[in-house]
Amino acid sequence: MLTTPEQLAARLARRGEPGGRAFTVGHASGGVAVEVSLDNDDDPTGVTLWADYEAVARRDGKLPAAPRPLGITLGREGMAHREARASGLVHEWQTGDSEFDAFVYVDAPAAPPGLMEAVLNPPVRAACERLLRRGALWVQLDVEGRVAARFATSPGEPVPAWHVAEWADAFALLQSHLPYVPASGAAHAPPPLQRLVSALGWVGKVGWALNVVYVGLLVGGTAHLLGLDVEDPLPALQLLGLVLLSLGLGAGLSHALGEAVARRARGRADALRLRGRARWAGFGGGSVLGLAVLVVGWLLRAATARQAAP
Repeated sequence: MLTTPEQLAARLARRGEPGGRAFTVGHASGGVAVEVSLDNDDDPTGVTLWADYEAVARRDGKLPAAPRPLGITLGREGMAHREARASGLVHEWQTGDSEFDAFVYVDAPAAPPGLMEAVLNPPVRAACERLLRRGALWVQLDVEGRVAARFATSPGEPVPAWHVAEWADAFALLQSHLPYVPASGAAHAPPPLQRLVSALGWVGKVGWALNVVYVGLLVGGTAHLLGLDVEDPLPALQLLGLVLLSLGLGAGLSHALGEAVARRARGRADALRLRGRARWAGFGGGSVLGLAVLVVGWLLRAATARQAAP
C-alpha cells in the first residue's frame, strides 16, 4: 500500500517514542523501512533507511560465491580519498563511469572477478549516487547483512516529509536491483592489528566516557593503595601536567599505530578508513593508559619518598 505524503508527515511528527521511531514507507516497488533516531528531548538526530539484503536480493541470475557479508560502503569522495589513491595507499575498484567514480568512493573488500560489476550495476549505482547527492552520509550494501543509507538531520528541526519521500524513492530503486550472492563460507581478510586496535579503542571509549570520574578513581584509588593522603594526593598543577603529557603520549601512539596499520593495509580499498580508526584508537587508548602509568608512577615516587623521610 502506497504511503501518502500526509501519512508520512504524521508518522514523522509522532512523539513520545523513546530511542527512535520505526515505520515502513509503502512504495510501488516494495516497502522501505525507516528508522528515525531521537535525542533525549525527542528531537530527530538522523534517519536510516534499510532492508535485509537476503530479503530484497534478486535471484534471477547466477553469481560466483563470495565471502558474506559483502561489506561494501559507498560515500562521497573527498580530497583525502584522492590523495590516498594517488599515493598508492588505497586501491579502489573503478566502475568505468567517470561521473560516478569522481563523486563516489567505493570502500569494499577484495571480491571475485565480475562480482562488483554485478552488485554495483547501473541502476544500483544510479540509486546510490542519488542518495549521496541528496545528503546521505553513506550507503551500505550487505554490511552486517543489511542494505542501509544514513542521513543526518538539522538539530531541533522536524524531518521534512518530502525529503524522506525522495530518499525512499531512491532507496526503493536500490533495493529492487541488488543481486543475490551465494556465500562461499570464506571470510574477508581481517584488518591489520585488529585486536590491538579494538582493545585500545575500547579502553579509550571507557576512559573518555568516564572523563573526570576516571581521573578521580585513578588518583584516589592509587593513593589509597599506597597509603597516601586521599584528600589531596596529587596537587592540581602536577595533575594537569600529567594529563597534558598523557595527551602527548596518546598523539604519539596515534601516529605510530596509524602508520603501522597503513603499511600493512596498503593497497586495500579500506586502508584509509583503517588508518583513521587506528589513529583514533591509538589516541584514545594511549592517552587513557598513559595517564594511568604517569599517575601511578608519580604517586609511587611520592610514597617511596615519604617512607624514606626521617
